[in-house]
Amino acid sequence: MTLATTRRIALHLDGEVYDQWSAAEIGRDLGDLSGAIRLELRDPEASAATWPYASLVEAMASPAPGLAATVTIDDEPVLVGWVDDVDTEAGEDGCRVTIAGRDKAGDLIDCAAQPKGPSEYKGLLLDALVRKLVEPFGLAVKVEVDVGEKFDRAVIDAGETVRSAIEKWARQRAVLVVSDGVGGIVLTRSGKTRGPGDLVFPGNVIRSAGRFSWRERFSDYFVQSQAEKGQKLDRTAAPLDARAAPQAEPVKPDKAAEEAGVIITGHYKDQAVGRWRPHVSPSRTTTYKAPAKTVAEWMARTAKAKSRVIEHTAKGFRGPSGGLWKPNQLVFVDDAYAGVRRDMLVRGVVYGFDDQDGETTRLALVGAQAFDLLPEGDSEQDKGGTLDKTAARL
Repeated sequence: MTLATTRRIALHLDGEVYDQWSAAEIGRDLGDLSGAIRLELRDPEASAATWPYASLVEAMASPAPGLAATVTIDDEPVLVGWVDDVDTEAGEDGCRVTIAGRDKAGDLIDCAAQPKGPSEYKGLLLDALVRKLVEPFGLAVKVEVDVGEKFDRAVIDAGETVRSAIEKWARQRAVLVVSDGVGGIVLTRSGKTRGPGDLVFPGNVIRSAGRFSWRERFSDYFVQSQAEKGQKLDRTAAPLDARAAPQAEPVKPDKAAEEAGVIITGHYKDQAVGRWRPHVSPSRTTTYKAPAKTVAEWMARTAKAKSRVIEHTAKGFRGPSGGLWKPNQLVFVDDAYAGVRRDMLVRGVVYGFDDQDGETTRLALVGAQAFDLLPEGDSEQDKGGTLDKTAARL
């Protein structure tokens, strides 16, 4: 069969290929460690009558939770994982089966880390720690950036999930942890690669939607450390995800601070927010000791980048250069309606098919620094400003 007569998206379940689906979505997002799939399969008889190339479900294995699943686009694997849910529905208007699943990293979200031990590691680099936790799940680890110094001591809390432990440690090294969707975990930072072309509306983008919000933006960002007399510093790293702020190094409080119990150690003002909207963040000690003022600047910078979200629906699955659209790519966005003409970061993609639009890719786009975990460096440098075709900042 050629691509002209068969579906470009193929679902493989334990070696069987399903091509009777009527709608499909395959998505990955930087905010979620695991990619996900959702496909609606056709009624067998109606499908056979409508689609001459369709396979008969009766001659194949029945979809069931727990089956190994691989989704390909043009024979290129984009998701390798497992079926989580199978929903069935039947009525006078027909029958349908909906299959939902995730890539292999989904088990890291659900499952406990090292239930048989050990619960503590010493003198290991971040990538070595990650490998020890994901190896039982059959996942490989790819390292794209410097992972920093070894951990003197890394502890897994009782009942902590694998994702929580990994992201807790990765946060301390300013490293972003993502799934590649096909059986691997990647230690990286945001915007390391370019996308397969520009996104232009009107142009190769058929639909544009936006959300511009100041709910999470503030006029003043304060980073505080707790004085020892007022309350002992919390020196444990909470199980936050990879988007959590890098932690500041507490400053030893003076006598007046001890009496008050709290001392402000860092402050940054967002000049764009004209009214009084203060935000306070407590600091903790980590091996990644960033100055408190730098952390405050980081908070303002990432909040600004996340405050404008554009969703573009592009025809097909590939960009002008022929490559698939993927998360964590920088792309130049020229959207006259949204008033954006600059580089943005692809936060997430959803490859989809339905009877109305056919084959499309939905791309969630945010400011280039939305997932920037680096608390050091030039806070005024805009990633987009170092690349071609960039216009004004968000």
